Amino acid sequence: MSYGSSHCFIKISILIQAFYKVTYMATWVMDIEMALNWGPVLMSVFLFIVLIPGVLFQLPGKTKVVEFGGFQTSGAAIVIHTLVFFACITVSLIALHIHIYAA
Repeated sequence: MSYGSSHCFIKISILIQAFYKVTYMATWVMDIEMALNWGPVLMSVFLFIVLIPGVLFQLPGKTKVVEFGGFQTSGAAIVIHTLVFFACITVSLIALHIHIYAA
């Protein structure tokens, strides 16, 4: 009887060790992929610079619907530019799969 219970314990121990190794390797590979993916960072910085209200354009403007290079902003323009930024970053990262990997 004791042989059967220790044999079962050894099998369970081996399964736990194998699962731990597979989980650790998958986590390690995922960490490397996440650490080297510069696509979201560069796209966010680029879109943030382009979509600052009042620098290149402002939607809605103070006097017109769209003003270019006015260097002024409003609460409505901040909300509109935030929604445009969110839509652009979502489309570029999820739908278009823009990823930049650095080694």
